[in-house]
Amino acid sequence: MSTPNGRPSNFQATTNYAIHLACGYIPLWGDASMEGSLKGFTEKAREGGAAKYEITNVEAENYCMGLLGLTILPIIITPMKTTVYGHTYAR
Repeated sequence: MSTPNGRPSNFQATTNYAIHLACGYIPLWGDASMEGSLKGFTEKAREGGAAKYEITNVEAENYCMGLLGLTILPIIITPMKTTVYGHTYAR
């Protein structure tokens, strides 16, 4: 498979799980915000020896609206999951 940047050496998916306060605004445990997830993806790509990378998709899930029938608790303490997908290119 080839892309406009050439042939990728790997396809990477990095998932971050976290507990945030106030529907995802303040990280409490972990960091599943967009910035934190992109940073995690970049660090993992660099560990794998990538010189550059290309983000192809981001999936973010915020469980603020209710969890197991509870509505008040998830508004205060919110579980989050963010997955970043992309191609990595070798040096």
